[in-house]
Amino acid sequence: MSTRNNKISFFLLSAFLVIAGGVCPVHADFLLNFSRPANTDPTGFWLGGGGNFFEGSCAAGVGCNGGDGTAFSQEVVNVNGVDYWRNVVGDPSSGFAMEYYTRFGRNTSIAGESTIPFGLDGGGHEEAYNGAICSIGQSLSSGNSCGNSEDPLGVLHDNTYTGTGTQFPDRMVFRMVLSGGGVDMEIYKPLLDGKARITQSVNDGTLNEVFVADMRGVSFSDKNTPIPIVINQTLDDPKLPEAGAADFSMNMADQSQVSAGRYTFTPGAGWNTSIGWNKAGSWFDKGVYDYADGSGFDSYNFDWASVFDYSQNATECNTGGRRNAQCPGRP
Repeated sequence: MSTRNNKISFFLLSAFLVIAGGVCPVHADFLLNFSRPANTDPTGFWLGGGGNFFEGSCAAGVGCNGGDGTAFSQEVVNVNGVDYWRNVVGDPSSGFAMEYYTRFGRNTSIAGESTIPFGLDGGGHEEAYNGAICSIGQSLSSGNSCGNSEDPLGVLHDNTYTGTGTQFPDRMVFRMVLSGGGVDMEIYKPLLDGKARITQSVNDGTLNEVFVADMRGVSFSDKNTPIPIVINQTLDDPKLPEAGAADFSMNMADQSQVSAGRYTFTPGAGWNTSIGWNKAGSWFDKGVYDYADGSGFDSYNFDWASVFDYSQNATECNTGGRRNAQCPGRP
């Protein structure tokens, strides 16, 4: 399971490196169906052209010395009058896929300043901390590489460089599916100011389990509304003292206290420059999470490398231009 979760870190971050060509937004809805733009090859990355399509080679392994061959596409679409990056990574048939929309940013009115497209609501490669402005044309092996896919797990940098965990969740939508070994999972967030629905099913011939935590109806300003939780588990094991002895469902937990979804998120000011990270002195003001129980997951300081298993990622780590910093544990 940690393999796929770490791939999210690799590809979600590397997507913002992939910037080329002009912008010609098209109208669409939040599809969240993993469909690809028309001019992508069978593995999913963009072949070239222009218009609203952006080259996927930095994530797909065709160039930029940073990819590992995973299917990838990126485009700019317009939803309800707002331009979004739409990124699709992987394919459901492979056991992993993710699709996400984040707000598109570009400012072309500032004379003498770079107008490279960027993400409005997520940090990474902040020049106030990293020093000189980089060039999109620099490769990952140049020593001055551009963007956060150089070190997505944060082995050598904190999230001012990697951007990990800094995306404002109330301004993006996404869907991720993961399957294999009798386990199927989905994280589904179709609404901007609505939290996600998390589902998991397990069927290994002995254990059957269904788990659902549906937070879609709760906004990021609400940490008090309880959410519906479904847990149904059956265990068919002849070693049990009697049939059904290990079965469980939520209606059996009379004194339960559900903490899932009991948090708020208050966005920060975002970028201090209208053209994002590619400006001297740029920095990103992150948001604040507040958990009802006083604790919670610290997405800004979590050690992502600690849950990375090199043995499960060896193929990807040895394809393209991955560095040791990106694949901790490489022999």
